[in-house]
Amino acid sequence: MIKNPLEILKQYWGYDSFRAPQGDVINAVLSGKDTMAFAATGTGKTVMFQVPALCLDGLTIVISPLKSLQKDQVDNCAKRGIPVALINSDTGKRARTKLKQQLADGTLKILYVSPETLFGEGFSDIMELLVNVKLLAVDEAHCCSAWSDFRPKYREIYKAREDYFPDAVLLAVTATADEHVTDDIRKYLGFGSQFETFKTTFDRPSIEYKILKATKSESPVKQAARLIKEKHLGQAGIIFCNSQKKTEETAQLLRMLGFKAKHYHAKIKKSEKEEVQDLFLKGEIDIICATIAFGMGIDKPDVRYVIHLDAPNNYDDYAQQVGRASRDGQPAVAYMYYDPASYNASLWLIKQTTMNPERLKVKIQKLQEFHNFCKANTCRRKMMLAYFGEKYPKTNCASCDVCKGK
Repeated sequence: MIKNPLEILKQYWGYDSFRAPQGDVINAVLSGKDTMAFAATGTGKTVMFQVPALCLDGLTIVISPLKSLQKDQVDNCAKRGIPVALINSDTGKRARTKLKQQLADGTLKILYVSPETLFGEGFSDIMELLVNVKLLAVDEAHCCSAWSDFRPKYREIYKAREDYFPDAVLLAVTATADEHVTDDIRKYLGFGSQFETFKTTFDRPSIEYKILKATKSESPVKQAARLIKEKHLGQAGIIFCNSQKKTEETAQLLRMLGFKAKHYHAKIKKSEKEEVQDLFLKGEIDIICATIAFGMGIDKPDVRYVIHLDAPNNYDDYAQQVGRASRDGQPAVAYMYYDPASYNASLWLIKQTTMNPERLKVKIQKLQEFHNFCKANTCRRKMMLAYFGEKYPKTNCASCDVCKGK
C-alpha cells in the first residue's frame, strides 16, 4: 500500500505542503510514471525522490555522482530517522555487512550509489539482495551529459534498469539542462517515448550577478580578498578555481591575510574532505576554495557569496556553482573575475580531450555562449534564463551588474 506523501512530508520534514513542482513530481512517480524533473538549485529536489521512497513498499536506489553529495544527503536522512545507507569505495567491511543485513531484512528504504559502484565487480553480492527495487532515482542527472566523457559508466545507467530493475520507476532530477543535456539524459538513462516532464523556473531572484574585470596590476585572488573584507567579512562564501593547485594556493593566501579558509578538491583525503565540510557547515571556517567537485556538494543554506576566479566552460556549470548561494532565499551575490583572454586557453584544453566530433562541437558552442554572456552589455539574468529555454519578462532585472549600471 502506498503511503500518503503529505503525511510523510509532515512526519519527516515538518512541512504541511510541497513547493512547486515537488508535489506534481511525487504524484507522477507514485502513479508509476517515469519522470524528468528540472528545477533550480535550492528548490528541494531531494524531496522529490526521498518522499516517494518512504511512500513505496520497497527500496529506492539513488545514483549520485559525488561521495560528498552522497554523505551530505545520507547524513540529513539519518537525522530525520530515515533508514538510509550508501556504498562506495570508502565503505568498510563492517558497514558493508550491516548493509547486507538491512537489505536481507527489508528494513532499508534508500541506498545511495555511484554509477561506478553500481557496475563494479565488488557490487555483485549487494546486487543479489536488491530484490524489491521500486524507484531508481538519478540525482544531478545532467552528469549523464557533462561528465560522461571521463566517467563513461554514466552512459550505461540504462542497462541497470533493463537488466536488474525492469519494474522500477525511473526519476531523473537536475537543476541544469538545456536541449543537448536533456537529449543525453533521455538516451543514457533509457527513457522511453512515454514519460512525464516537470520544469520550474531556473531563476534565482535572490542572487545578484556581477562580472568583474580581471586586472593586470592585481591578481584576482587579492581582488577577491579585498572584496570579501569590504562586503562579506565573516559571511560564508565559496571561491571556485579551475585547478586543484589553485584552490590550495588561494586558501593559503587568504589564511595569510587573516581569513578562515580551507581548500577542497577531489584529490584530498576522505578524512580531510569530511573535516572541511563539517567545519564549513558549523561556521568554524567562512570560505571554501574549491574546484567543480564542490559545485554539487554541501547544502549550506547561508552562503552569501560565490566568487569565480576563472570563468567556467558553460552555463550549466556556472548555474550549478552559483546555485550553492542563497539556499535560504536571502540575498547573495555571484561574482566572477573575467579575463577575455581565458577563452583561448579554455578552447585549447577542450580540443585536447578525446570525444566524438559532435560532442566536441557542442562543448565549443557552449564555451562560446558562456563567454558571450561574460562580455555582454545586456541583462545577464535574461541571457542565462534564455539559455535554459525560459523567457524573462522584464527588461531590467535590477540585480546584475549590467542592469544596475556598475
